[in-house]
Amino acid sequence: MTGFTEKQRKALLTAGVTAAVYLSFKFILPLFLPFLVSYLIALILRPSANFLERKLRVKRRGKTYAVPIGVIGGIEMILILALLGAGFLRRTEAVYGGEPTRQRCSRLGAEFR
Repeated sequence: MTGFTEKQRKALLTAGVTAAVYLSFKFILPLFLPFLVSYLIALILRPSANFLERKLRVKRRGKTYAVPIGVIGGIEMILILALLGAGFLRRTEAVYGGEPTRQRCSRLGAEFR
């Protein structure tokens, strides 16, 4: 055999690239996705955290004390997650016919005992 023709080489290259993209989406993306999501959340929270850091500076006896931006970002993240969780809880209660979540969970727990 003298080798592959140009058409065969292009077909193999296309198949190889397709396989590489598929495998990267299947195996690498789930590992990379949490970092991407957290980076996007940090980008969204940065302007408000910078604003709050400037406004929360305290001057006392000639010294300026500032709240670290990481603390402000953490508090903002907790507030956002609490709001999202409350919305999720309301939607699940609406799906389950308004049955309170605690009663439903205790009923489910009693079934497994």
